[in-house]
Amino acid sequence: MNKTEFIEELEIILDLEEGALEAQPEYGGSEAWDSISMLGIIALLDGELGVSVNVAELRACKEIEDLFAIIGDKLEL
Repeated sequence: MNKTEFIEELEIILDLEEGALEAQPEYGGSEAWDSISMLGIIALLDGELGVSVNVAELRACKEIEDLFAIIGDKLEL
């Protein structure tokens, strides 16, 4: 999975329009950021990238860059 694919999946999980996270990378305060979306993100990180994250770490993320810091080098270029 590359960075673009990850962002697209994240937009689906958060029920955002395509390109919404490119325009505004802050998602943590959005209405879409709820417990269901957090579970979806945890499943995406674990299932697709093999990255384990707990709810506290995920809750601390407010922007895509915060997630990229957790993911590290797991995304393809």
